[in-house]
Amino acid sequence: MATECPDCGKLFSRRRCSCGFEPATLTRQAASESCPFDGSRLDASGAFKGFCERGGGYPVSLNCAFACPVCGQKLGWSGDCHSCHGTRTGQREDWTFPGDGYYTHTETGEPLGDGLHYVKAQGSRTAATMGENVAGAKRLRVVMGRADE
Repeated sequence: MATECPDCGKLFSRRRCSCGFEPATLTRQAASESCPFDGSRLDASGAFKGFCERGGGYPVSLNCAFACPVCGQKLGWSGDCHSCHGTRTGQREDWTFPGDGYYTHTETGEPLGDGLHYVKAQGSRTAATMGENVAGAKRLRVVMGRADE
């Protein structure tokens, strides 16, 4: 199963991307570094490696180190899985965000914490249905001044 490299965007299916990125590197790197924003030591153990206690989240300079509970591939900070979409059926109607959502800002643009750390904002959830996506796109076109033509 191919995975998109967070560094260069290429797909790779082995333990290492052609650009040199290794998924396990993040854990070793995060465990040995200090937070680039406040200088505090990042958590080096347990399920939350890379967590900055002072910032209350994960520095934005780190790639998400959480794995999809369905397929085991790397998740995005929003809890999305680009490999299996959080479903074993493969059907679009069954897609989910299998991981927790970590964000730096709210939907209204207010920073969560200092805005420099990914903070847990929501748990796993279902993805929008096709109907919800269509309705949202229509509302967006109205707001943008491009009502249905």
